[in-house]
Amino acid sequence: MPASTAGKQAPKKFGNQNKKVNYDFTKLNYNMTSALLFDMLVNQDKYLGKVMRFKGLFDYYETENERLYFALLFDATACCQIGVNFEDKTKKFPEDFPDTMEEVVVTGTYSVRILSDGSEYFYLDCGS
Repeated sequence: MPASTAGKQAPKKFGNQNKKVNYDFTKLNYNMTSALLFDMLVNQDKYLGKVMRFKGLFDYYETENERLYFALLFDATACCQIGVNFEDKTKKFPEDFPDTMEEVVVTGTYSVRILSDGSEYFYLDCGS
C-alpha cells in the first residue's frame, strides 16, 4: 500500500521538467546513482552538456562570496548522502526556494565554471 501523501507538499521543481533528459537519476536506486556519480567525477568531460534529473532534499551552503545549492540523495538507511550541486538563476533566494531538507526535483544541464579560488565547480544549470 502506498504511503499517505496527506499534508505532504509536492516537491519544489527547478529547471524545465519537460526537457529531454539524458540521465534520469530519479529512476535509479542509490547504488546505481552512486556508481554513475563516481563515473561523472572520473570522466567529467563525457557528461558535460548532458541533461540530468535528480530528486533529493534541498540544502545550501553560504560563503562570504557565494551561495551553493544542493539536492541531497540518501541511501536506503539514510546514513550516507551525496550532494548534487545546482543553480537556477531564474529563482530568487530565499523566496523561490524551499526550506532545507524539503524535497526538490532538479533538472538541468551538467556544466562547469571556475570559482573565485580558481577551482572547477561542476553543477547542474537549471536556468540561466
